[in-house]
Formats: sequence, C-alpha cells, structure tokens
Amino acid sequence: MSGCFFWLILLSKLHKAAKETQEDLRNTNVLYQLYQGLIKHLLGWLSAACGVAEIDARCQRLPPNHHTHLFTKGITCLSRISGTKHTQICCFILGIIIDICLPNNLNAGHLLRAVQGLLNFLHLVQYPCHSSETLQSLDETLDLFHENKDIFIQLEHLYIDLAKDAYHATNYKDKFVQMMHWFE
Repeated sequence: MSGCFFWLILLSKLHKAAKETQEDLRNTNVLYQLYQGLIKHLLGWLSAACGVAEIDARCQRLPPNHHTHLFTKGITCLSRISGTKHTQICCFILGIIIDICLPNNLNAGHLLRAVQGLLNFLHLVQYPCHSSETLQSLDETLDLFHENKDIFIQLEHLYIDLAKDAYHATNYKDKFVQMMHWFE
C-alpha cells in the first residue's frame, strides 16, 4: 500500500509540474523525489531482508573514510533523510550486504544483483542528457533489477510464514511476548 501511495504522490507532482511555467518547471525536481522514494523503499526492503540489527551493526563496523559519512548509529533508525545522506548511503550499501546470510538459504546473490541494478539505475538516470547508449544502459540496469527482484518477494513470504508459525505457537494471550520468545 505504501508503494501505491508513493506513486500517487509522484504522479500528483508530475501533474502539478506540467501546469507550472517553463522556468518553474526547470526548478521542479521530480527526479529528486523519485530518487528519495526509491532509496527509502530499498532501505526498507534491506532492513526486512537482513534484519535491522544486522544492517546497523554492519554500518557501525565500516572503517573511517575521508569521502563518505559514517553512520555510527546505523541507518535504519534515520528519519527525514536528506538527499546528501541518501547519496552517502548509496556509496556503501552494497558493501554492507555483500556477504549477508539470508534465512532459509535464500540466494544472497539475487539480493546483491537486485540492489546493484537499482543503484546503477539511480546513478544513470541523473545524467543531464541521454544518448541511445545510456538509454540502453538504463534498460539493462532495470532488467538486472527485475530479473532478481523476486528475492524480496521470497523473503516477504518467508517472514509471513514465520509470523504465522509464531502466532500459532502461542496460547493467544500476551501473544506478542510469546511470539518474541518463539523467534528467539
């Protein structure tokens, strides 16, 4: 449902931008909103796939770097993230998931390739002008994402099944506490 809401906002911004004057249209940055939304969804998917604690722990273990901001408290607790912070996160996000262990022996390579495709797309789409080669590259990066996006669906189904199993293991009183004990 949140994905539909995102696209509705994007479409309303496009509609509003179309009504503005040509000069105002140049100042309206719909691409920035698309970038922000995709990175927000990507971070949500990765948190669900790998676990909030694991993502944050991996961020905390990153070595100091002169060109990239370190998020010493992790990235999953951030709210109202600026474009600059999203750009910084994009610089290291592949590095923190490269050897991640997924539950049920799911293939982490699919996760890595889906994230790579999305990040490459976000990088290419920011070019000020496109040629037939860059448009072909955009298609290829989207194909890479779409070929591997099923990993997110598989993980979602896995977590739904786990939640159902945990719920059925309770006596239906104080179920959340019992479910947490079951997961441990």
